[in-house]
Amino acid sequence: MVRAPGRTLISVYNLRMTGPPVALAHDTIAECVFEMRFTGGDPSVAGLLPGLVFGKLRHLFTAFQTLPMGQIPQALREQNPQLRYVPTHALQGPTLRMMFGSFMAAVSFPKPYPGWAKVQPLIIECMNAVFDVRITGKPQRFALKYVNLLRHGKDAFDLSQTNLRLELGNFERKPQGTFIRAEV
Repeated sequence: MVRAPGRTLISVYNLRMTGPPVALAHDTIAECVFEMRFTGGDPSVAGLLPGLVFGKLRHLFTAFQTLPMGQIPQALREQNPQLRYVPTHALQGPTLRMMFGSFMAAVSFPKPYPGWAKVQPLIIECMNAVFDVRITGKPQRFALKYVNLLRHGKDAFDLSQTNLRLELGNFERKPQGTFIRAEV
């Protein structure tokens, strides 16, 4: 469970699955990213977040980086809505990367993907460290993204080699389209 100060916030893996996911013969996952966005908070102290989180997670990370977007002044980033959730700093570890912006925190797992059983506890540990420092606003959005590189097919949009079955409560999913987004 990821917790906000004083309460349980989210169960990252609360999906109804009939069994464990079946892996492909050749791993196509290039990256797995879990992102959390915040509302409110004080953007003037957001630059402190990576250092405070590093203090709690120094066993996972070995290096601190200022990302290219961190070179743009904060006042300019806040004026442009497209830059609001772009990461400015990162903590780098041997098997994962944690990125921070004024209103976001994300954990990235590059190839080779270690599997959900190893990824889920690390996501929870990292996001709990963010909540524990108590300088962010309230969570606004959570996202889990997998970047896959499928090498076979007639073109870049051929998903015939991929099967997906998804249930979203009692909502019926329409057959057209390949983009699924759920918001509460």
